[in-house]
Amino acid sequence: MKRKIFICIALFLSIQAYSQYRDTLYCVSGTPFIFAERIDKVTQRPVLFSYNYDSMGLDTVLRLSPQEPFTSVEFIGLYNAFGYLVVLRSLWGDEDMTTFFSIIDLNTMRQHSIQAKGLLTQNLLVFHPDSAYYSINYMEDPTHEIAYNPFGQTRSIEPKDYNYAYIQGQSGTPIQGNEYLRLYNEATNNNALHISKGSPNGVGPYLELQPPKELYNAYPPALKSMIVNDYHSTIISYDDSKPDGNRIGEYYCIVYDKLSEQWYKQTFRGNATNVRSYDNGWVAGTIMDVDEGEHYDVATARYTGEKFNFKRTIPGYEERIPISSDYYDGTPWGDCFDERAQYFGTYYPGLLYLFNVHTKDYIEWDTKQGDSEVLLVQDGFVYYRVNTKILKSAIIDNKQLSTPELLVDDARVRDIHWAYLKK
Repeated sequence: MKRKIFICIALFLSIQAYSQYRDTLYCVSGTPFIFAERIDKVTQRPVLFSYNYDSMGLDTVLRLSPQEPFTSVEFIGLYNAFGYLVVLRSLWGDEDMTTFFSIIDLNTMRQHSIQAKGLLTQNLLVFHPDSAYYSINYMEDPTHEIAYNPFGQTRSIEPKDYNYAYIQGQSGTPIQGNEYLRLYNEATNNNALHISKGSPNGVGPYLELQPPKELYNAYPPALKSMIVNDYHSTIISYDDSKPDGNRIGEYYCIVYDKLSEQWYKQTFRGNATNVRSYDNGWVAGTIMDVDEGEHYDVATARYTGEKFNFKRTIPGYEERIPISSDYYDGTPWGDCFDERAQYFGTYYPGLLYLFNVHTKDYIEWDTKQGDSEVLLVQDGFVYYRVNTKILKSAIIDNKQLSTPELLVDDARVRDIHWAYLKK
């Protein structure tokens, strides 16, 4: 009897010790999406949650915006490599707009915030030798860049500094985001790519890392986008297929593997750019396709005037909150997925993917739910959201996923688009 009691006590203590050393999974909710005509009714409220392993639920850690009218979320960025959470909010007034800028260090929960007048045009994390700074650009003076680090220090940023921008990419759902770098090539300097940041009317600083021009369409002038730039790779999107309602399109990229120091071409499914970088060379995305809009001629960098609307039904619609005026009043979640997808004119077939920039391994799976996205890839696992559920699967031999484990099923999960694993 005493031996059984001892075994039970030892097992209980080992479980308690294990739970103390488990990594903390943080999830961030918030929907950067603005309908100005009903900004008085909709107030987005970003929230930082921690995952409770015992209850399989979400515990509120921090609310990141006041619950007041006329406040909108402009941008949310979670930088997993550093544990930085960045939130930009705007207070809409009769005459001016006030911007609230916050950086939260998730490792220490230290928060630094500033307040400024004016509307932001773009924001990126930029490296300097002493620290990583977050740069914000005000529309009133687009040539004036001010950058802040998590310790409250500031410094000026020059356009050439954007060679060192840390870009993770876009989250896989229809929300507004500015985490990319515009690139152009002109009929000068052998069609080299240059950065448009800070030089909208002329040739800006050239990229220090130039891709071989034979890998992409070098006809000038042409807009391209640096959609990933981290420790593992640089990914530049340079073209996509023409929208076609009978098939899923493609978008075309060139990838620079920073370990092998080699460039190569890579095609991703879906003709709307969507990719985000994670741990150990993995990038992930939600396959999405253009469903409504106007045809664009990439050779002339102009729209043709020819419009289209394929009116495809996004899978899983019956499981989501329907579009109705009642939904918008008093909800903590902001505008619903279908409203946002319709606004952007995008179709989501419910397909998610993983791609490793070093091994070129590709994994794709069907969630049967258009409102789904990858939240995190770390330590050999992928965490992803399917409507109200967060699931976790192991990556097996870089080729396939294990049977998913359900972590949580909660209505608040609809608005979670980022996750961070604290060691």
